[in-house]
Amino acid sequence: MNDKIRQNIQLEYKVDVPINDAVALGATATFGEKYGDFVRMVLFDPNFSVELCGGTHVPATGEIALFKFVSEGSVSAGVRRVEALTGAKALSYFNEQLAINNQVKEILKNTDIIKSVQTLLDEKATLQKRIEILENEKISILCTELTKNTENVVFISAEHKENIDELRTILLDKIRERHFKIYPNWNPEMNMLYD
Repeated sequence: MNDKIRQNIQLEYKVDVPINDAVALGATATFGEKYGDFVRMVLFDPNFSVELCGGTHVPATGEIALFKFVSEGSVSAGVRRVEALTGAKALSYFNEQLAINNQVKEILKNTDIIKSVQTLLDEKATLQKRIEILENEKISILCTELTKNTENVVFISAEHKENIDELRTILLDKIRERHFKIYPNWNPEMNMLYD
């Protein structure tokens, strides 16, 4: 698109062209427009853009200056909607993106944004793993404390707000392990209620 804009292709405008001739030349109709037996045609290089006139047009592609797609999505089955900026608005968009890019470089204190972001993601993953290990150790210590003397205990109560599912799993494993040592035929489903 921008290559054709830079070529500054001049508008070729045809009036009173029979609709069938226009369609045979490959003219594209503007969505939602109704056309009669004779139409106006707008061409910017017959091999690039041949359309039925549906509104105003620049006299040459160079006046558009710059073209930038900013969004694309599905409207309905087989129909896509694109939004783009041209001219000063497109230039303003690029300048805003460049300013954001420079701010990110400054925050990261690195000119290689992709490498810096990847490093941050790797560090985050490592820290999350460490947190998970520490939480599991904390839960394991709590479970060991709770199950120290549970040979004849019927009920254990404790308050713990984080990772309740992991706490429940580890605690039940420890109780099962201890009870199986004392009662090898013990069936936890028959002898224990837990939630």
